[in-house]
Amino acid sequence: LFKNLKKSFIYLNLLSITLPVLFIKKFGGRFRFYINYYILNIIFIKDYYLFLLVKEILNNLKKIYYFTKINIISIFNNI
Repeated sequence: LFKNLKKSFIYLNLLSITLPVLFIKKFGGRFRFYINYYILNIIFIKDYYLFLLVKEILNNLKKIYYFTKINIISIFNNI
């Protein structure tokens, strides 16, 4: 921990909130890193879009020629 802090791979947290962090042992001996973002999600203000706004955004996307496909679930699980 201190070696990574000294190399600036990690840094000291100055936030006033704490999040539970778990290391779960996977089959094969490796560990998986889990963070419970429940408290952080309560603090953040959510953006709620009206149906008409979503419809307008989708209509604007029809005019775009290039799209980027991102597998959000896969990326989230690799964080």
